[in-house]
Amino acid sequence: MKILLVILSLISIASEPLFGDRHPELWLKAKGIAEANWQLVPGFTKQTMVTYQTKSEKILHSMDIIVSHRLNEDGTIVNEIVEAVIGGEESDNPENNRMITGILEKDMTPRKRGMFLSDNPNNPSVEATGELMEINGFACTSFRFTYEDSYSDSRKAVYSGTAWLDVSTGAPILLLFSMDKLPMMLRELSIEQYYHFEPETNTWYQEKIVSDARVSLLIRRLTNESTITYSDYWRYDND
Repeated sequence: MKILLVILSLISIASEPLFGDRHPELWLKAKGIAEANWQLVPGFTKQTMVTYQTKSEKILHSMDIIVSHRLNEDGTIVNEIVEAVIGGEESDNPENNRMITGILEKDMTPRKRGMFLSDNPNNPSVEATGELMEINGFACTSFRFTYEDSYSDSRKAVYSGTAWLDVSTGAPILLLFSMDKLPMMLRELSIEQYYHFEPETNTWYQEKIVSDARVSLLIRRLTNESTITYSDYWRYDND
């Protein structure tokens, strides 16, 4: 259970908008798009997670949860369970599950932080690869990046990977990355982030995160797969 909570923390940090104040023109366009959309909040989050023995593929734990995020009268964002299925059965008391409690306690208030909105010109570091690929109808080019951030009060992580940006607008469409130094017991970690972009309105937001983690517990080898989707975005404005 503890390692699953660590994985959730890493995915949570990974969900922060990426990139920073670097020189390539396309990169600066990406920064502008992030600046215009950082106040967007998903109305719903759906997370599907399964943990199984890597060799036998025997499922040890599964969870499907839908959480709504709405603005309260006092300006805070309230997280509420819409549906929770644990181990294939609908849960009557999902609040008693530690992982679900962590999701419900997550502060969804948007903040201008993360790689996209970094003021440090050296973090992240980026390098154009010149590679081209069509992704979800967008002609994209890729950049290799390295970014340092904190995933808890006392721990920092260095993320490295590839960012695919729309060649016309600079909008990030897909990010593929992992951590340079994994926490204890975590042997492998891969994260994919997919973004939705509407060129006509310049609307851009995170649509899905897919993660795959391989865990080593003494002689046991476990795999944790998670898919998080976001929908029904609304703009937070609490001035």
